[in-house]
Order: sequence, then C-alpha cells, then structure tokens
Amino acid sequence: MIRLSTRLLLPLFCTLFTCLALAQNAPANRPPAVEVRQAIAGLVLDENGEAVAGATIQAFTAQGVALQPAFSDAQGRFAIGFLPPKVSFPDFYVVQAKAPDFPPAYALASQTGDETVTIRLGQNAPLRLRVQDEAGKPVEGAKITPTQRTLPRIDGRGNGVLPAVSLGGIEAVETNAAGDATFPALPHQGAIELKIAHPNWATNIVTVDLPKTEVIDVKLERAASFGGRVFLGDEPMLGLPLQIKMQALGGPFARAVNWRGANVREDGTFLVKNLPSLEQMGVDRYSWHLEHIHKQKPLPGGATYSQIGGFTALLTLPRNGRTERWASFLHTDLVYKAGEQVKLDIHLVPYALVRGQIPEAEKLQGAIEFEVRDPRSFYGGGDRFRPDANGAFSRPIPTGDVSIRVKRNGRIVGYLHVEALEPHEERDLIWKLESEPLQKK
Repeated sequence: MIRLSTRLLLPLFCTLFTCLALAQNAPANRPPAVEVRQAIAGLVLDENGEAVAGATIQAFTAQGVALQPAFSDAQGRFAIGFLPPKVSFPDFYVVQAKAPDFPPAYALASQTGDETVTIRLGQNAPLRLRVQDEAGKPVEGAKITPTQRTLPRIDGRGNGVLPAVSLGGIEAVETNAAGDATFPALPHQGAIELKIAHPNWATNIVTVDLPKTEVIDVKLERAASFGGRVFLGDEPMLGLPLQIKMQALGGPFARAVNWRGANVREDGTFLVKNLPSLEQMGVDRYSWHLEHIHKQKPLPGGATYSQIGGFTALLTLPRNGRTERWASFLHTDLVYKAGEQVKLDIHLVPYALVRGQIPEAEKLQGAIEFEVRDPRSFYGGGDRFRPDANGAFSRPIPTGDVSIRVKRNGRIVGYLHVEALEPHEERDLIWKLESEPLQKK
C-alpha cells in the first residue's frame, strides 16, 4: 500500500504555502491578501493497490459545482488547491477519478482538507439475480432492465451531487427456467436501479448498491388494478381524451414505480393495470387525479381541462347552449392489497363562475388576494387567485353558499359572501366585505 506523506506533497503545495506566508508578513497598510484555503490531497489506486498515473481528478461541491481539475502523478498522487469557502451542510466534496481502461470512481473528501483521499479504480463486475413468485417458485422469462445509475453513493452520502448516469448501453437480460439471470459487467461503484417485468406479475423495481457479489433475490407478486368510469355528476363522460394518473404517497417513494396511468376511453371507462402492492413499494396509499393527455392539443368541441388550484382541476365544456364547469380533485385514500381488482368510479362535481371588480379605493390600500376553500379538495386545500392589473377578477368556485376570503398584503381583511350559487351559474358580485365567513346551514 502506498502511503501519502507531507514530504512527497510539498512541491505540490509550495505555491500555496508561500502565498500564505507572504500574506501573514504583509504590512498593515497593505490591502488584505486573498484567503488561501485547504487543498484536497490523495491517491489513485487500482483494485490491486497499485498506483494509477495520469488519472484525471475532478472535485465537485455539494451543490454540483466543478472545481479546477488535477492529474495523478507516477505514484498516483494528486492535489487540488484553492477550494471555495466552506459551507455548513453538506460538509463534503465529491472527488471523481477517470483513467483509461477503467470506469469512473468516486470518493468523499472533508471540507476541512485534513484527510488523505484514496480513490480505487476497479473493473466492471457481474451481477446475478434470482426472480421468484410469492410462493417461492422460479419465474422464467422475467425481463430485467437497468433504468439508471445514481452516482456517487458512498457510505450513504453523496446522492444528488452529480446527475444520475444513464445506463442505456447495457442490454436487458431475461431469467431462465430456474429464475436466474446475470449481467456480465456492471460498474463496480454506485447504485443501480433495475426494473423486473413479466406479463403475469406486477413490475418490481430494485436498487442495488454496487459492487454486489452475492445473488440478489427478487420477489414478484400478483398485480392489482383499478377500473371504473368517469362521470359528469351522474352522467358518464363521453368522448374526452383525458387520462387518470395514480401516484404513490407516504414512506420512501419507490421512484419509477410510484405512478401508473391509463387513458379514459370514449365511453368514459378506464383500467389502470399492473400495480405493485403498497408493501412492495414501501408506501402508505395511492392518490389519483385526472389530467389532459396531450396538453399541447385542444380537446374536442371547445372543451378545456386545466389546473385551477394546487389540488383541483377544471373541465370546461360548452354544451346545451351554455358553458358547463366540472371540477376534479386529487384523492389520496386508495388502499389495496396485492392482486386486488378495485372498482373506482370518478364523479366530477359541478362548479360555477363568479366575476367582480375591486373598487379604486380598495386597490390603493395594497395588493389583494382571494382564497376559496373546498372541503372535497386535498386536505380542504384553498384555491388562491389574484385580480388582474385593472382590479377585475373571474374564478370558478364551488356551488351553494361560499365565502371568498379576501387578503391584503397577506392579512385577512374580510369575506365576500356568495349564497345559493347554482351549478354552472355565472354571477357578477357586488363588492361588500363581511367580517365573518358564512355559517354552515
């Protein structure tokens, strides 16, 4: 093992130390010298512990900013000086080494510069997997595809500093009759994400920290599904190309398997298939919401579909000689078991439209913001909106008796009361602020 000594690195740092000495001995009437900070020093070795010369060394801050690169010498030594000011968190640099005939390797370096960094370059290594069903029987014909690799992932730290590295050049493998599959060569460091898919089972995603010498056991389970119909009130929604999208919530998100989508058919029906169980994904429940499939293309018949709040969307549909407005909400209460076939009917609720004008005297007193709360929305979330530059406002809101909260500069100044609002009604409001919201009848 090669050990790094201060004597060997002295030529690399002489300029830094000379500058520091000059700054300390400068007369008091001279401008202050530029602060000289610590350096990152280290070694680049191969898997046998031999020095690697000519490796390109690149260090990154925790925010992903690249520092001045360096190169390893004949003894594998390197040093990177003139580091940026320290930050409190995260308290490390990510150091990358690249060399011919080796994949990149990484190490973490302290911001204090008081440690020697050793980066070990290694060859790609095989990865073996065994796929079984819920009963422990081998699954033949399961396709295993690398989706991406997250780098670096060293001692549980460093994620997010560098972007994920695509592994599109590595071909997928399939399991044999014994349920076994092997990737001939994968990077020796980092974390790889693998998708395991089979027509008869729910798709599973696993993340493996590399290198991994033992066989990775993967379980596949029966897929769940959600099927039903979209209604406008009690009438089936027909002929609108929307999509239902489902999103996992709670726990550590299993990215790339935490959502599923399905198009709404012409007759308003849909079927979301191939859902893994909540237990497999490590989540608590699923949410669902509708969305426009091709947002860049208009819906037929002059219809529109768009977000009007953080958790509410609105379908505007011209028909029967008027403009109908139907609201859809984010729902978060879907809980199911592996293999369960769940019936889910979606009922959009009618909304109305209100319009108004802020008086000139009110506009002069500060910025106005409105808020409408609908208990059917996610956590009763409020829809916030502002008037235009002339003080005019127009907004779809729930029907019935509604209180519009009025804020000025972030503080509540009163309420606009709207009573007995009918479905799809359009009403002009008279500006009259009340001190209290409407009481539920």
